[in-house]
Amino acid sequence: MRLLLETKRHWSVVEAVDGWQAIDKAQRFVPDVAILDMSMPGLSGLQTAVKIREVAPTVKIVFFTNYDESCLAATDFASSPCVPKSNATRQLIPTIERLVELGEASTGA
Repeated sequence: MRLLLETKRHWSVVEAVDGWQAIDKAQRFVPDVAILDMSMPGLSGLQTAVKIREVAPTVKIVFFTNYDESCLAATDFASSPCVPKSNATRQLIPTIERLVELGEASTGA
């Protein structure tokens, strides 16, 4: 996934090994978007998203999963999109770009 994201030259990519580290990095770096695996170690993607929203409320969340039923739970979380891992090469970058564009449009940036 990192290699895919780094094809966008102006994007910086920071990785986390588990939910707790994702929360810490979201608080320190305040990224535009956090991509959370629904079944990451430590905390689930949903649990991590809740904590990230507490410490960095402007961060947009994209869920990433192997399981379609997990996407249903994810999309209920503040309308956050979910990208199936099987479609990552086609859907992940356009999904992130849409979220960033929506954020820029709402702030007038």
